[in-house]
Amino acid sequence: MNRRDILAMSLASSAFFSIARAAERARPRIGLIGSGNVGGNLGRVWAAAGYQVMFSSRDLEGDRRLAADAGANASAGTPQEAAAFGDVLVFAVPYGALPELGQSLGSALRNKIVIDACNPFPQRDGEIANEARAGCGSGVGAAVAWRAHRARLQCRGRRAHGRCPPDAGAGRHADGR
Repeated sequence: MNRRDILAMSLASSAFFSIARAAERARPRIGLIGSGNVGGNLGRVWAAAGYQVMFSSRDLEGDRRLAADAGANASAGTPQEAAAFGDVLVFAVPYGALPELGQSLGSALRNKIVIDACNPFPQRDGEIANEARAGCGSGVGAAVAWRAHRARLQCRGRRAHGRCPPDAGAGRHADGR
């Protein structure tokens, strides 16, 4: 794990605890949609701190192994199960997956707290990443389709962290990506 990932997780954790306090629950249940570097590490930290978490991704067997490793407070399921499980949902997936997830999860997102911990990379995610990166300079965290879907579902979304520098609207990431 590099310095940037540690900083990103720290910022995401800070955003999560602020939102969790606002939800006025001592320990909200957390559904993680995406269990790679960001989602997996956040889930491990929160499970160790006593939060009930559910890992989900396209690899259910990998999520089960991750949950077993994270301990008694962790479980694994499909993205639909994680969305139903969590009071708070953390999206940590490639930007290109967001519109499909928004459609497939549908009303399960309604009135949930949704933390967007995704990073847009055009070489991986295509045009939706370019749209999101163009909005980074003005502080917009999600691509147009995701923002519109989130508004229709009335979920409370927050951008957890980002790798978009202030000049991302120019089309290049500060480190050349």
